[in-house]
Amino acid sequence: MRLVHDPILSVANLTALKDFILAREQVRSFCNMYNRNPWLETEHYELYLLPDAGGPHAHVQWNINCDPKLSDFRRLVIRRKNEVDDQYRELDFSSNAHVELDSEIDAPWPREAIHEALLMMS
Repeated sequence: MRLVHDPILSVANLTALKDFILAREQVRSFCNMYNRNPWLETEHYELYLLPDAGGPHAHVQWNINCDPKLSDFRRLVIRRKNEVDDQYRELDFSSNAHVELDSEIDAPWPREAIHEALLMMS
């Protein structure tokens, strides 16, 4: 994970987007690790919220069914639609102070995905 310094990929924007996604109450599973992830589809991307670790052992799959009553959601997975190689990126904003990206690759599309999603909110 690497720190991200970008005004679009800010904790405030990602928190607002998280609240928007949760309020929509649309879910879709995208991996075997979780079920019923809160989900948003834009024109070019799919965004999935991941539940925070929790329970007595702070296990990452404690909230396997992504119930908003059990934990917060401060990680966001972005999937590029219609890609041959099915690319995913994860943004972690759980520190409330900074955002981390799961890749050292400096690709513009995670920023583009968040910008596209933020436009849907307005």
